[in-house]
Amino acid sequence: MIKSIKIVILFLALIFLIPTISTYTVPRIVNIETLKNFIIKAVETHTERKLTIHGNIKLSLYPKTELEISDLELSNIEGFDKKPFISIKTVTLKVKLLPLLQDQLSIQHTTLDQLTLNLRKNSENENNWSSIVKALQSSDLTQISMGKLQVNQATIYWQNDLTNTFYTLDNLFISTNKLSINHSLKVKSNFNLINPQNQSNKNITLTSYIKPDSNLKYYDFNQSNITIETKSRNQTEKQQPIIFSAESSTLNLSDQALLIPSWNIQLFGAEIQGNTSGFALLDAPKFTGSIKTSNFNPKAVLEKIDDKIYITRDPSALTKASIRSQYTATPDSFAANNFYMRFDKSILDGFIEINDFSNPVIDFSLNLNKLEVNHYLPEKFSPVPIAEWPLKSLRKLDIRGILKIEHLNISNFTSGNSQIAILAENGLIQITRLESIIYGGELGGEMTLNVKTDRPTLSGHLKLTGLNPRIAIDELRKTPVETPYIDALHRLDASFQINATQESTKLSKIEIKLDKSSTDGILNIEHSTPLKIATKLNIDNFNLDHYLRPEQTAYDALFTTQIMQNILNSTLNINQLTAFGQKCKAVTVKKNNRDTKPYLFTITSKKSKKREIKGNHFMKTLQTLVKSQCFKS
Repeated sequence: MIKSIKIVILFLALIFLIPTISTYTVPRIVNIETLKNFIIKAVETHTERKLTIHGNIKLSLYPKTELEISDLELSNIEGFDKKPFISIKTVTLKVKLLPLLQDQLSIQHTTLDQLTLNLRKNSENENNWSSIVKALQSSDLTQISMGKLQVNQATIYWQNDLTNTFYTLDNLFISTNKLSINHSLKVKSNFNLINPQNQSNKNITLTSYIKPDSNLKYYDFNQSNITIETKSRNQTEKQQPIIFSAESSTLNLSDQALLIPSWNIQLFGAEIQGNTSGFALLDAPKFTGSIKTSNFNPKAVLEKIDDKIYITRDPSALTKASIRSQYTATPDSFAANNFYMRFDKSILDGFIEINDFSNPVIDFSLNLNKLEVNHYLPEKFSPVPIAEWPLKSLRKLDIRGILKIEHLNISNFTSGNSQIAILAENGLIQITRLESIIYGGELGGEMTLNVKTDRPTLSGHLKLTGLNPRIAIDELRKTPVETPYIDALHRLDASFQINATQESTKLSKIEIKLDKSSTDGILNIEHSTPLKIATKLNIDNFNLDHYLRPEQTAYDALFTTQIMQNILNSTLNINQLTAFGQKCKAVTVKKNNRDTKPYLFTITSKKSKKREIKGNHFMKTLQTLVKSQCFKS
């Protein structure tokens, strides 16, 4: 019993004494300075760069055989920053003792703490990493086992002077199993990807099995998974991760080529499949491939992006969609070719191209087969005050493109074969071409929205030729219109110039021709509640009896609407008027709501009798006027 206790005491004593013994004996067994010089010479020989070890090299045998090197710097190449290419706060190598005593390094585990890597491509399209890659590729690495690797709190800076782009990989963590050539390497990594130009910050987590060849030129990736989460300044905002997965892919550094035959992305509840081929990865990265989605619910996606639920007038709107497209992408551009999107009962196809993500330039040519606008309007719609417009974003728009719509329906008003050409730059958003077929007529014009100041203005002109009013009214009312004459409401031509602000809208140079009647003048609208309308129109010849029978209640309904009540300080001059079977010449109608009897009818014809009549009701006053002042037609 006593002998057993002595053995235990001796064993415990050895455990506590080993650290002291190793600290005293290791420097005498291994020459630290020789080892330091060996490491420096080996690195400089293979990289042709200067390695500086500012700190110490420590070797301990307890509790593990570890080699610790602190404060390392590997110089940059000539023509680049004076900042080191690589700097590492601490390198810790867990090594096998016996090979070390024989001046050999057999590593079981490598830990790099606070690594900083500066990658840069200059304006001459030269980079500062190619020599390192070539050095690794030319080395005989088949017999080397680097053990497990762990990187903590690393930072990688990327700068491209050609494209003026900057990226930072911050708080980078990497963990691998045993590093061995021609064997699968399991990699886990997490980092923040920061773009200081657009102030974006994304947290990225990835796992993959990687198998390199003996020359480190060709890599197989299997079971790759990447999760991307946007880090918001406002932590209360809802964040949805992007999850990427690929069963297999290959990377060829000699050809700078990447091939992913099939990948899957889960984004805001939608699932996207595709394939990717990458070229010139280190010089000028470019990617091509295809994408497609299975049917998804856009409304559900919108609700995940924003807590505010978007309620459409039609509950079935934005509930079913699918997309497919070919694409080409670079770090600063994206183009969708052969783009096809089906949403609800509509189909959109064409191409979209975006260049310079920091200041996007958008080009597009899209075709839409049909669109029921009312289905997609909010349940409760009200105009957005200009004060709430994203004016800064609108001023940055750089867009040019054409949208074609085969069939468009707005509040039962339909048009076909519409073309809209859009140009937006320098605070001007222009519809440079507006063309459409509306009920047999042709619509054309141009519009410009000027957002250069905090008081945006809308200006332009529109022209309509050959519209059939009868067909339009029939569709809007959903019942056939009846007129005393079959040739009434047969053709409408109209044109005007528009100038609008938040406070008012002015239509000038108005020219209207309805059947055989012509009108010109101006119209001013105050955007108040209710609207206030002032107009001055001149009509050469108008026959009211062609459109309405005296006994029709529509007479009263037409002229007692809210619009008529809102017309203020308006004047209507009619060269010749036919109504209620009477014919009048030189009729003037004035509206002023300040009087107790707002309608003032005047006839300046020499054949008139009383010449002036006032009344509260437009139609009744008109009927009194023509029966007392005019002649039977």
